[in-house]
Amino acid sequence: APVGSWPLIPDDPKILERDFSLLKNMHCNTIRTWGEVNKALLDYAQKYGIKVIAGFKPYADDVDFSDPENRTRIINQFKDYVSAYKDHPAILFWAIGNEDNYHYKGKDITDWYAMANEMAKQARGLEGKNFHPVAIVNGHILNIGDLSKKADDKSMVYIDIWGANVYMGHSFEKSAMGNLFGQFARKSRKPLWISEYGIDAWDHVNKKEQQEAQAEWVGNNWDEIVASSVCIGATLMAYSDEWWKAG
Repeated sequence: APVGSWPLIPDDPKILERDFSLLKNMHCNTIRTWGEVNKALLDYAQKYGIKVIAGFKPYADDVDFSDPENRTRIINQFKDYVSAYKDHPAILFWAIGNEDNYHYKGKDITDWYAMANEMAKQARGLEGKNFHPVAIVNGHILNIGDLSKKADDKSMVYIDIWGANVYMGHSFEKSAMGNLFGQFARKSRKPLWISEYGIDAWDHVNKKEQQEAQAEWVGNNWDEIVASSVCIGATLMAYSDEWWKAG
């Protein structure tokens, strides 16, 4: 999103040409979008040999997933989304939600997990045997494997990948929060995709940029991701500064 604009997926050829040429020069092979993709973005991704993890969250945090009308509406929106872009060669997989387990204001988070599983089932039915995988984007690995939350592997049978937004500092393996990959392996046999990770370059203590420290921390995170036997990859937060968060 350019400075001065909200973070909607752009379809301006000048913006897309600028960004995808820079991403290619960075040796990027995949991007994740939080919002819904459009054909222009996918076309430029294909032009530059970059795959797209297509995000989907067209609902607010206060929507009630226990309401059958809401569930039907959102599931149908996802079916339309999959139908529109399933044949585009830039699509890598679909990614439902973003940290709903942190932000959902409804009655019961089990409704989100159950709805996401139904969305994935519908997508698989639309795509057939050559379906794209469907991921769900969770806040950290909280709830994963929890039968009472309907977030265990058997309840989430149509979800192919667990996405997790994870911020644990310099190391996933030697954090005060424990070994991320070891904890995940005890929760699920599905592959883990770290859908967000990273650290800001801004040092809040000394009030200055620390790009070398940022690079070292993110590099260490990536080395651990590559070495992991349960993690299939990660998407770095974020490609550009999010000026829109400051209003």
